[in-house]
Amino acid sequence: MEKELLKLVKNYLGYTWVDEETEQKLKTFIKNTIAYLDEKSGIKNDYTKEGRAQTLLLNRVAYENSGVLDEFENNYKSMIVAFINKASVDKYVKSKN
Repeated sequence: MEKELLKLVKNYLGYTWVDEETEQKLKTFIKNTIAYLDEKSGIKNDYTKEGRAQTLLLNRVAYENSGVLDEFENNYKSMIVAFINKASVDKYVKSKN
């Protein structure tokens, strides 16, 4: 999954070159973002599939990469809330089945 997400992030950011230092930095950003989003939602998410989780991952990594991570939550507040609410509903439905 790590290689797939790194490739996805590099493509999203427009990075076409191979640079060990940049890739290590992006891997750290990806890991931090996965931890952040999984903690927010309370579940393990699949970031390799298209959808809200992947969108949030790509954009949070882009914000961190640009040095403006502090602006991410404010700019994506409604999407984050919807992400958390959907995870809560999914967990509730799963617990009833």
